[in-house]
This record gives sequence, structure tokens and C-alpha cells, in this order.
Amino acid sequence: MLKLAVTGGIASGKSTLTHVFATRGAMVIDADQVARDVVAPGTKALDQIGRTFGPRVLRADGHLDRGALASFVFSNSAARQQLESIIHPYIAREVSAQLRTAHPSQIVVYDVPLLVGSANQFSFMATMTIHTPDHVRIARMVDNRGMSLAQAKSRINSQPGEMTRTAISDVVVTNSTTQDEFVSLAEKLWDTWVIPYDWALSQERVSELTNPIENVIFRSDTHLQASRLRNLGCDVVEIQGTHIKLRANPGADTLLDAGWILTGSRQATTANPAEHYTLSW
Repeated sequence: MLKLAVTGGIASGKSTLTHVFATRGAMVIDADQVARDVVAPGTKALDQIGRTFGPRVLRADGHLDRGALASFVFSNSAARQQLESIIHPYIAREVSAQLRTAHPSQIVVYDVPLLVGSANQFSFMATMTIHTPDHVRIARMVDNRGMSLAQAKSRINSQPGEMTRTAISDVVVTNSTTQDEFVSLAEKLWDTWVIPYDWALSQERVSELTNPIENVIFRSDTHLQASRLRNLGCDVVEIQGTHIKLRANPGADTLLDAGWILTGSRQATTANPAEHYTLSW
């Protein structure tokens, strides 16, 4: 099962890209919807939020007052971190539960605005970040979401910046064109990279990216791959160039879960057709 994460700031185009992937057959897990579900009335997360931030963030009917909570945390970084420390573990558990319901042959895509620092940060085989210039995002928020200029800028400033998101990403997709052009780009990314990646993983054979994709950068970052292996409990003892050495055999299932395929009795390589890393133990 190929498991990908798509991240990006507000109004960057994540939903457009994941919608294209969904129409091609991907199972999309929407982090925003999961975040709404875990704070429904009667949940432990909502109870913790109420005890932490007080009745000002709760409506009379027992639901979370999202507007009141957003107004408070988006202007208070300490409060925002406190909120994230409450809800992120619940979100991570729910995402894991949804992943278990996916068919083994499905491609799963996690649409998440705030992947950096979350419990799921290194849980996916590859992460894509959508980079959209701030002035484009601000225009979208003002024109399409009814925000004021100040509100739009505040939302952008409250989220991790592009450099922070890029640091945990394998793929950087630039979205500064029209909606139709970005849809075409998403379709090409699916056909050129996602499908070959899924094939390599399912067949446990190496695949190569044959053609570059305009406005898409595939990053090489061995330390990012090592972080994913550590997330699965592997003991990384050495990183040299694009090679990672482990203390012990992690097992074929663990390797596949991190997007690696065996190439020998004591070695493996990534199934990612755009960037090949090697592994030994």
C-alpha cells in the first residue's frame, strides 16, 4: 500500500491536488475532517479543550465554537501549541484507524495542512508540499473565503513557513498558475510519479522516473528517510551520502511500510522512482 502525505499552507491548493488523486482512485484522508470529528460533542479531546481554554470556546449546544477558538489561538502562539498538543494525538490515532481500513492495493493520500511537528510527521512513505506564493494565497482567501486582508495574513503567519514544510518533504509542487493548469499538473504527477511508485512497491521492483515534471522538484534528503525508519523503530547507526546503515534487520514488512524494497539478503532500496536511497544492516 502506497501511503503519501500532501501538505501546504492555507489556500495553497492541497484540496485540488488530492481531489484529482481521488478521482483516479486514491483513498483520501482529510485531516481537517478528522480534526472536526475528534472534537465532536462528548469526545475526550473536546473535554480537554474546554478545561484548557474555558467556556469561551464552547457553544451553548455543547459543540466547539471554532470561530472563537481560532480567533484566540491564531493570535497566541503558546495557546496554539497547547491546542495542537491536545488534538494531534487524537488525530494521529484516528488517521491510523482509517489507514487500517484501506485495501492493500489502494493508494492512500493524507491531506494535511499542519504535518510539521505532528505525530504523523514521518508516518508516510513520501510527503508532497504545495508551494504557492503568499500573494496568491492571500488573494484566494480574500476573494473566495471572505477574509479580510489582515485575517488572511494572520492565518499565513500562524502556520509553518515554506522552508519548514519543505524540510520534511520529498516533493515540492509549485502552484502559481490557473486552476486548470494546476489540475493538469496534478494529473501528470499522478501518471508520471505516483503510479510508477505504486507499481514499484507492489511488485517490489525498482522503477525510474523517466521524464521531469515542470513545477515539481524531487528533493534528495537521506536524513529524512532515516527519520522515517526511526519512526518505525529502526536503529540507524550510520548515514553516508544516500546510504543508510541499520544495526539490525528490520524485517521485510517494516521495510515495505516505510517504502523500501529488498534488493538482497542484507540490503534494500527505496521504491520511490524519483530518488533512490540504499539501506544495509
